[in-house]
Amino acid sequence: MSQQYRGSAVDIVYSPESLREIFVNNIRLLKADRMVRPERWRTHPLEAFLGRTHVAHTYTARRRTPSTTCAGTLCSGRAT
Repeated sequence: MSQQYRGSAVDIVYSPESLREIFVNNIRLLKADRMVRPERWRTHPLEAFLGRTHVAHTYTARRRTPSTTCAGTLCSGRAT
C-alpha cells in the first residue's frame, strides 16, 4: 500500500534558510497580541513567538538562539 503512495507523491525538500523564512512569515501573519512577547514581534519574530532567547535541544541540551534554531532542530527535525 505504501509503495502506491510513493509513486504518486512528490517529496518536497526545503533548505534550512527556506524553512526559517516560511516559519517567520507565518509568525508575522499572527496578531501581536497572540505572541508570548508581543513587543518583540516585528524585530525578533521567533523570540516573540517562542517567548525565549534560547531553545535547548531535548536530547543534546545544546542551546540555540531562535535565529539559528530553524537551521537545527525546530524546522528541519534534526540536530546540526
